[in-house]
Amino acid sequence: MSANHWDQVWKPLDDSKREFRVFVLDPSGDLLEPPRGRLEIVSRDTPPQYDAISYAWGQAGYVRPVYLDNVRRTVTATLETCIRHLRHPDRERRLWCDAICINQYDMAEKIGQVRIMQYIFADAVSVCVWLDSGSQKMKNVMQIIRQVGSADVELSKVKIHGKPFTAENCHDLAIFISDPWWSRLWVMQEVALAKQVSFHHGQNSVAYEELVQFKKSLKKSKAFMRVQEIRHKPLTSYEYDIDKLNTKLNELKNLRLTFPHLEFDGHLITLTNWHKDRLFEALVVSRTRLVTDPRDRVFGMLGCKTSLTHSHQLPDCPHQA
Repeated sequence: MSANHWDQVWKPLDDSKREFRVFVLDPSGDLLEPPRGRLEIVSRDTPPQYDAISYAWGQAGYVRPVYLDNVRRTVTATLETCIRHLRHPDRERRLWCDAICINQYDMAEKIGQVRIMQYIFADAVSVCVWLDSGSQKMKNVMQIIRQVGSADVELSKVKIHGKPFTAENCHDLAIFISDPWWSRLWVMQEVALAKQVSFHHGQNSVAYEELVQFKKSLKKSKAFMRVQEIRHKPLTSYEYDIDKLNTKLNELKNLRLTFPHLEFDGHLITLTNWHKDRLFEALVVSRTRLVTDPRDRVFGMLGCKTSLTHSHQLPDCPHQA
């Protein structure tokens, strides 16, 4: 799309009014229909009810169409698939996602919107994490997590296609953390600042609370206990999967506990019940996360700082918005 066609879709934002855009997604009962909708300019002073999407971009060259005000544009296949599955069949849904709500052809706007991204995720009703890996196995894993997390049952009592859960099923559980989303640095602030978090794959979803309960059951399982007993010895493949899964879930839980609640007072954002002892751990975890630009290691965590005023000036942010 050429520069002179920007305003057909992305009408200019007024920074003095603290504006950003949300994507109003049209309803459809046809899962295969390309997403259609319109962009709505809103203010952070009076934000509407919307959900923010946290995802890994996927392959830049693998794109699919999305129609904004009947104007065709393309997004990565990962995001397009996500939007289709989050779409309601009978009513509109307001979503925020960087690739659609930010004018990708306007560098000045991108920089300005990245600076307020932590507020956008904090203001959202919920943050929807899209996991794009695993296909049918991911579906099975989410069903296991929900079964364990919602009913607080032991892992050994879970039935998979009528058969008891075994150590071999640990390989499938590891698929849940195999998605590129788990290796991105920017998702740390997206999840840390969220009021509510849910994980989605296809038409399946798992609430963060169910994931926490699943983790408790995992720690009670014989497979996990064996990992703890032989930690000084080489692990088998399924024991390694259990250990890796527990480590990733620990990182997620500690991140949410480090920045558990946001309170707004005018332009000031502060955190209550802040666990300072976990901040260092969060910074250590961030060192292993992937970034496009080395400067992202600073800006990706800057949104999680304990206080940030609207007037505070930040240097240009390199985030791939």
